[in-house]
Amino acid sequence: MRYQALMIDDWTRLGKAWNDCFPQRERLLAEVQREMEIVPPATHPSMSITFMALYVFNLSLAYKLTGKEAYRDHAYAWLDALTSYPGWGSDSRNIDVDLSASWVLWGMSCACDWLYDELDGTRKTTYNQTISRHLAIFLSHIASHQGSGWPTEYWQNHNWINMTGIAAAGYYLQHHGLSDQGAIGLVRANFEKVFSVLASDGSNYEGCCYWRYGGMWLFVYAWMERGEGGKDYFLQSGYLQNTFFYRLYQSSPDLARNLNFGDTHDLYSSHPACVYYLVARMYRNGYAQRLGNLTTTVFLKDEIAKSKVHPGIQPEAGLEFIWFDSSVKESDFQNLPLAREFPDLGLVSIRSSWKKDAMVFSAKCGCPGGESQWKQGWKINREHGWKCMSLGHQHPDNLAYQLVLGSHYIIADDGYNRTIDPSVHCVPLVDGKYADVMHVSDVWRASAEARIKANPEYRPDESMCGSMSPLREHDGVYSCEGRTEETYPLDLKMKRVSRTFLILPGTWLCMVTILDSEEEHIYTLVTNTYEHPTLTGEGHWKYPASDVSYRVLCDHPYRVRTEVQTISAMMTPQEPDIVTHVDEHSLQLSTTTRNTRTVFAELFTVAGVSVDFCLGKEELRVDGRSYQIPLHQDGEVR
Repeated sequence: MRYQALMIDDWTRLGKAWNDCFPQRERLLAEVQREMEIVPPATHPSMSITFMALYVFNLSLAYKLTGKEAYRDHAYAWLDALTSYPGWGSDSRNIDVDLSASWVLWGMSCACDWLYDELDGTRKTTYNQTISRHLAIFLSHIASHQGSGWPTEYWQNHNWINMTGIAAAGYYLQHHGLSDQGAIGLVRANFEKVFSVLASDGSNYEGCCYWRYGGMWLFVYAWMERGEGGKDYFLQSGYLQNTFFYRLYQSSPDLARNLNFGDTHDLYSSHPACVYYLVARMYRNGYAQRLGNLTTTVFLKDEIAKSKVHPGIQPEAGLEFIWFDSSVKESDFQNLPLAREFPDLGLVSIRSSWKKDAMVFSAKCGCPGGESQWKQGWKINREHGWKCMSLGHQHPDNLAYQLVLGSHYIIADDGYNRTIDPSVHCVPLVDGKYADVMHVSDVWRASAEARIKANPEYRPDESMCGSMSPLREHDGVYSCEGRTEETYPLDLKMKRVSRTFLILPGTWLCMVTILDSEEEHIYTLVTNTYEHPTLTGEGHWKYPASDVSYRVLCDHPYRVRTEVQTISAMMTPQEPDIVTHVDEHSLQLSTTTRNTRTVFAELFTVAGVSVDFCLGKEELRVDGRSYQIPLHQDGEVR
């Protein structure tokens, strides 16, 4: 099928929706009125200008739906400002060839396409020349960066966003008899590769914030390409079909906030209602419709005020309007399973219920960046010499877990860190180490490259991986096991690094961590929380605000160290003064002697629950149940 205009499937349908979809119409009108009161800056601001793309999109859309010339004229004012800037972007290394430029190229192409017949000769010439010039700059950059940087980083948000902007420019120019400069074919080939290698389970290694910031553009491109007579990725892509559930199952009990594996700047930056509405529309998904409606009503105020990811949800009103389908009826989350697995990423998520006071647990252990990326990325590297993986948003967090009880985040991730220290994650350390290279932004790739440098025949995709067993349930207790000994430095000679998760949702969480090596080491158990733990007895702590009890058992003597770790990071080079801070209360238990093998057992229990908990040489007992602890490398806790 072909749409009537760029991104617009049917103006008549949207005109009817303007009368029928009151909440979406009022949201767009309120946003447009806010934008009308902002004067376009005469010179390029010293910040990201991505918001301008949505401003010209919204204003032009509102004009087409209402006929109010003030909206059109203010869209012209923003477009005139954009054409006057010598370059797009405030990061000196990426002017005209990265996110600011691609967002604006997309928004400007949409607005000009819709307003084309009303543009005077001067504006038409100026806008066309601007779009053509910026498109040429992008294409030149791609030609000189094959195999290096975003042009071939198929799993990275910069590729998806930039290529979508390029596609929009190409389609706009083609619509109006101008040369697309080869952009359409180039971008189609890129996304054919992208959609073929994305995780079919819908998981996203970059975390919830980048899932909404960058992953949104996979939906924008798929929608745009469908309307230009290209492939219908909504029918073909497992990622697009399933990724809503990745986001849903990485939600807090009240659904308003997110879990923060990967680079997740904060807990309020992961709700793109526009994407939920498009998922609802394309897949008749009532759960997505329900979350979209919650986001634009109950969650909207906090999502705008507390989100650190910009532009964020506020100016996405236009996308919400064009994608909303009122014929999709909401579905009740209570009808969904309480547990879901994402095998490509090695991610599991379990809830005690879909109520606001529920317990939510999630654990992660898999290949760096997911199995599809890690294995296919190295294959491309060997075939072409290209570096297609950019894992700076993937943390060294195999065996890490998160635990939320009602409104209390008991265990959570550091969220966002550009020079990652493994001790900020709830992972076991061996002689203080977790990876070959630490304190860099891309721990996984740096470690793999260090191994290749030492041994050119080494293949990271065949060995440097973690894994998560399938989730099992018996008598209400869920269990799974993560294994990740191959990701630890080879000179540690680890035979086994495993963590078995046992959870009775709403009541207790137990973990058994086994560390086994050919050599003797000091083993450290790390538990990081947002709340300071209070020692109530030997190996027994309390988290006062949530009234959760935490106990630790070990088959060797250990010493206890506590500290507050402050994680600070600049969020974007375009706005270097904006820094995010997170304080973690770190509880670290280290064996006092060097051993070849150590077993730690941990137990979290909710308030008012008494659970028996004991660790024998070969057996763990918790809540009246016995679990066998393996003595050999290939065993698992049963």
